[in-house]
Amino acid sequence: MTTASDLLTATNAAILKTLTSQEYYGPGGLRQRMADLNAQRAFRQTLIDEINNSSDGGMCSLLRMESPTHDR
Repeated sequence: MTTASDLLTATNAAILKTLTSQEYYGPGGLRQRMADLNAQRAFRQTLIDEINNSSDGGMCSLLRMESPTHDR
């Protein structure tokens, strides 16, 4: 059975991959598009909430990922 912690690990990896390659075309013109970053962030927060509210009282402390800001 896949746990919320397992899904959270996979979601974090997917977010990092999305940040580096949103869309590209492969051999034969096949289009590859990563999942929407906002949807991944929302799912990540749902998983963190689930872990924090679990019956075993586990706490989840992760790096907070935010949109980049430009101070120019």
